[in-house]
Amino acid sequence: MKKSILTAAILGGMALPLAGAASPLGTGAQETAKQGAEKAPVDPAVALAKEYEAAYEAYRKKLREADREARKALRNQAPINEYWPRFEALARENNGLALLWLADNIKSNKAIKKDQRARVLSPIYDALAEHHTDAEWFGDALASLSKNARDFEPEKVAALFTKVVEGSTDKDVQAQALFQGAKALAKEDPKTSAAFLARIGDDFGNTHYFTMAQSLSVKAADVEQGKTAPDFYGETIDGFGFNLEDYRGKVVALDFYGFW
Repeated sequence: MKKSILTAAILGGMALPLAGAASPLGTGAQETAKQGAEKAPVDPAVALAKEYEAAYEAYRKKLREADREARKALRNQAPINEYWPRFEALARENNGLALLWLADNIKSNKAIKKDQRARVLSPIYDALAEHHTDAEWFGDALASLSKNARDFEPEKVAALFTKVVEGSTDKDVQAQALFQGAKALAKEDPKTSAAFLARIGDDFGNTHYFTMAQSLSVKAADVEQGKTAPDFYGETIDGFGFNLEDYRGKVVALDFYGFW
């Protein structure tokens, strides 16, 4: 199961650099880099998320052990009630990972009703798109926006993804923004979705998102028995990317699986 960089940092004890930190050192300074990483400050959002996860696990344990009546009272004591304002405080300091945490956990905050989510999420995603597009974890922010796209009007979704494309200098981030935007808008705004996919082909044909974009336009008739399999991008269990086209002319066995 794919984890966000924030979750990976919590589980692995990873010390993330602060947003805007210098680029990693070259291969000739690996030992120095290792020593520096050990001394690098932990992003406060990562430390707070780790604290929240511990509090949440303790809370779930209480729920499991409580009887029916006690469980009702405990539901009003969910840790998110305490930690949400603490993440908001970090977000006001423009901490990108705190902004991402708020976006990813908004549905757990029962104090925010469904019809209020767009109002809360809008400034969060605006800030992420404005200040954090070059962060190494920004792909998780794009996936988060795609997941929460239903809370917005299609025009706002298109504007946010377009803002990322225009504001980032990283071609992979730009291509991913177009791809995630195309998926998010496929039903609500098919015209804009198609325009995003076309732009990937025009401007980012050398990224794997081009192949992924092509897969979105595959029709049922394209995969009937006897047809040539359409190209697509995938990753091995070890995380290595590949295109089916790389194996054209060879015998290929495909094994699709997932975790639910």
